[in-house]
Amino acid sequence: MVDVTITEARSAVQGTGRAYLIIVGVTGALVVAANLWIPATRPYLAHEGGIVENLSAVFYLFGFLGGAWACRDALRDPSARRYLAIPVLSALSFFDEIGDGIFADPPPHVYGVKVTGLHEFAHVAVKLWRDAPGSLQVASLLGIAVLGTAFAWRFGPRLLALVRSEQAYRFVVLWFSVAAVALVLDADKGDVLTFYEEWLEMNAALALLFAAAVIPTRGAAPTGLLRLAFWICVALASAAGLVFA
Repeated sequence: MVDVTITEARSAVQGTGRAYLIIVGVTGALVVAANLWIPATRPYLAHEGGIVENLSAVFYLFGFLGGAWACRDALRDPSARRYLAIPVLSALSFFDEIGDGIFADPPPHVYGVKVTGLHEFAHVAVKLWRDAPGSLQVASLLGIAVLGTAFAWRFGPRLLALVRSEQAYRFVVLWFSVAAVALVLDADKGDVLTFYEEWLEMNAALALLFAAAVIPTRGAAPTGLLRLAFWICVALASAAGLVFA
């Protein structure tokens, strides 16, 4: 019985991972094809507020709703509290994606950087560091290294164990990695890089949506409804992307 349960769990994990990779592969092929052979689609896909960015916001919103539903018993069930970071990250990322609709029009500039979302403050920090004296740059890097080492020493083993044991948090790590690459590309506002940056952000949002979908929930019915809503969201968003592209 135990072996069967473990086998079924591994099969489910592999199936979810394959589903994510299939969606990323299909959208990636479409993005590359459109970028190379249909330049007229770039303005609709790449610009701020375009179809890809809107899909990212939709994925983050559903990630928040699904994660919040899965963690609805967190106040009474301590085991559910470990997943609260997923709806919180989804909510913050959602508001980051819709920054153009929140900030003033025209958006504010902070140290020469147009701020349309939370991630722009990372660009502000990098610009401040580049303009700082050399000694301050070295001191800040050393400080970051010391703090990073202390954090890894204190929380690294616990976080590593969490990622190894929880599929939801493997998707969170994937979200962070893909979003970090997109953040680097976002520093260059060229059309081509922006095109791929928006696609990467959508994949990051999709990773958090998958993370919310695989959060264990009590009772078969809520879990089934959550997964059904998840796949309906993916299907509708994918269809909308194909139509508007």
